[in-house]
Parts: sequence; structure tokens; C-alpha cells
Amino acid sequence: MKKYFYSLCVGSLILAGCNRPSDFLYVVPDARHVDAQYKLKEMTGNANLDILWVIDNSGSMQPHQQTVIANTDKFIDGLVQGSTLRWRIGMISTTVYDAPYLGMAPGDLADYSMPDVNLRFKSAVQRLGLNGDVTEETYEPVVNTLTKYPGFLRPDAWLAIILVSDAPEQSGMTTDLFVQNLMRFKNGKKDKVLFYGFLNPTDWCLATDDPFSWLGSKFEMLLRQISGSAFKLCDPLFGNNLANLGANLASVVVTPRMVLKDRPIPATIRVFHGAQEVPGGKNGYWIYRSDWNAIVFNDLSFAPGNDESVRIVYDIEDGIH
Repeated sequence: MKKYFYSLCVGSLILAGCNRPSDFLYVVPDARHVDAQYKLKEMTGNANLDILWVIDNSGSMQPHQQTVIANTDKFIDGLVQGSTLRWRIGMISTTVYDAPYLGMAPGDLADYSMPDVNLRFKSAVQRLGLNGDVTEETYEPVVNTLTKYPGFLRPDAWLAIILVSDAPEQSGMTTDLFVQNLMRFKNGKKDKVLFYGFLNPTDWCLATDDPFSWLGSKFEMLLRQISGSAFKLCDPLFGNNLANLGANLASVVVTPRMVLKDRPIPATIRVFHGAQEVPGGKNGYWIYRSDWNAIVFNDLSFAPGNDESVRIVYDIEDGIH
């Protein structure tokens, strides 16, 4: 349905330039509409997850590294709860010239199949130490490492980058270039990249390293472009947040969802299986997650077959409606 708005040209200068009646009509066009079929097997996908930890190894990080070590078992347990999740872990520091500490080199695989992977992870954090470069970098070490060790990334896997640092991102690489590199590693699939930062901006915490503000920081700009979350490094619940991240990652990867190509008006979203509408919301089969821009299914029992489809319709959010 079209929307109509009446307006007046007011003020002598405006009125003189209108060259039309002072009462005129704006016609707001109908919202662009999407009506598309999706295969359910495309939603479930596979459950491969490559996790790259980036841990600051400057002198101020001792208590935070110990918190990581103390919560490693719970983090790993959370990953294991997603029983179909096939995960692997790598670890690097914020010192650009450091070699990887875990999981990157041939023969150093650290994954879901190894019963001692939690012990190896803790040992790697301890070896990482506190004698790193005073210039803490995230972007360049990540890009350099993934370029040098291409075997770490599986083509069909999600990539989750977890950063623990009390300093700003200080490499010379821009956020836009960093995202371009991540997309290159993932064959253009930005929705397969996640970033989680445990950070210490001065608008959240007291500075323990070079001070920086969250707003306008490289990390804030990064989370505008890819999915994920930022947490306060000074939060008394830092350890709990870290421990829970494993389960959250498992949920993100294994939960069936369909990422939408356009940003919808949430109230207009409808899902159909054949001629029947599939109920959504808290007590339904699906919800819309704005942070993923995706329809997330918590139950697929309405479509028990092996080659089922759903139809998703919605109006596109264009800033007018």
C-alpha cells in the first residue's frame, strides 16, 4: 500500500522557488519485497569451526592471561557440548614477529579429537609470556599467520577470531583492508567470519596500557562489518564470559539459520512450508536475529523430509518505511 503525505512550501524564499501549488503531494513507494525459496539442507550446512586466538603478550597482561588459563576447561567444554562441532584452535600473540604458539604449523594440530587439547592450550598461553612487543597488533599478525599457514583454514569452515588485549589495535593496516583479507581467506563469505574481543577501552575500564576509546576504535569499526561481540576486559565476570564463549560459538555454528541478503523490516517477516505458515517468535519454530541478519530455526520438525524447502517473505528496510 502506498503512503501519501501532504506538505507545504513555507517561507518566502522557499515559496518563491517552489513553482508549484503550496499544497503538494508526496507519494512514498511501496517497500521492496522479497519472496524466496530456501533449501533446509542449506541452513544446516556443516559444523566446522576454525578458532584463532590472539592473546596480548605485553607486560600488563599477566592477570588476564591467568584468567584465560583458569577458564580454558570450561571454554573447551562449551565447544564439546555442540557434539556435531568439528573445531580446531590456533594461537598467536600481538607481537607481529612471533611465530604461532599453537595449532598452525604442520604436525601441531589442536582440535576436537584430542583429549589433551585443553592442557596444550594452557601450556601455549604460559609460553606466550609477557615479553612481547610494546606495539600490540592484531590485524597484521592475523593476516600474516593465515597467509603463511593456509592449511589451518578449512574452505567450508567458520572462522572465529578471539582477541584478549588491553591495548588498541596498533598495526598499520586499516579495518577495511583487514576485512578484505578475511573475505579473501573465506572466499568472499563474510557471514562465515566472527570476531570476539575482550578489550579495555577507557570508556569501559581504567587504562592498563595505551588508552583508547571504544567509539571510533578499529575494533568498533570491525564489529560494524562482521558479526561478533566485544566484552569488557575489566568486567568481574570476564572469566565467566570467556568460559561461556565456547558454548556460544557452538550455538552460532550448529544452529540452523538462513542469512538474508537484505536487511528486513522484522514485523513483515513470514515463513512458509508449502502452503502452511510456520509460526515464529518465542514459542514458534524460528526467530529473526538482527545481529546475524538471519532467520534462526530452533526446531525443524515441521519439515521431516530430506529435501525440504521453506519460503521466506519480507519487506526490505530502506530507511523510508
